[in-house]
Amino acid sequence: NDGWPQYVYQIYEMSTGGLVGGGTRSNWNEDDDELRLNLPWRFPYYDNSYSQIGVGSNGYICLQAFCGNDWSSTERDLARRRMIAGLWADLWTHYIYTDSSSDIWGTYYIIRWEGGLVRCIRRFGCFPVGNVNFEIMLYSNGIIRINYGNVQGSSNTDDTALVGVSEGGRSTCALPRCTLYAHRDAETFDSHNSVVFWPRRYTSPEPSVMVGALEVDP
Repeated sequence: NDGWPQYVYQIYEMSTGGLVGGGTRSNWNEDDDELRLNLPWRFPYYDNSYSQIGVGSNGYICLQAFCGNDWSSTERDLARRRMIAGLWADLWTHYIYTDSSSDIWGTYYIIRWEGGLVRCIRRFGCFPVGNVNFEIMLYSNGIIRINYGNVQGSSNTDDTALVGVSEGGRSTCALPRCTLYAHRDAETFDSHNSVVFWPRRYTSPEPSVMVGALEVDP
């Protein structure tokens, strides 16, 4: 379908941060793998909704059959895949925590990653270093919120973390099918303010003047 999608995701950076924490722990301890999880309800995302997701050990949620376990995050690879990148880098995930609850924004399902960044040394192989702790909240109304705790350490394979959402099937990351928040050094997300991707109706042409937090026509 080459027509415009009905919705586009707008970025909102909150003035506060911090993890919700808690949840049920899965002793996963994986590098370059995906874990399939069933959701308690169907999560709306672009032109579809999903009752199952893939959780990538490299810091993303996959909303297609398989996202490839790619540890090297690029904007082009984000555009090609239907995925939510919370902290996409070369990560080693020790534990995944899941929970569901509600707040003022609605009912949510939360996935939290706990692990480290990957460092590889010839003759010794690859191993986790530092500390990575972040979570993605999926709301039943389509809102996506990403919270960051400790993000410390340095990878010598992919030390740049990508944060964004994509409908997939494209070669470049551009609105309305792909929304990029940042692609930069992983440690810059240490205790970072929460980032929200807020779905809204897409208009063509898009407004071009920024007033407050929303773009409007001049």
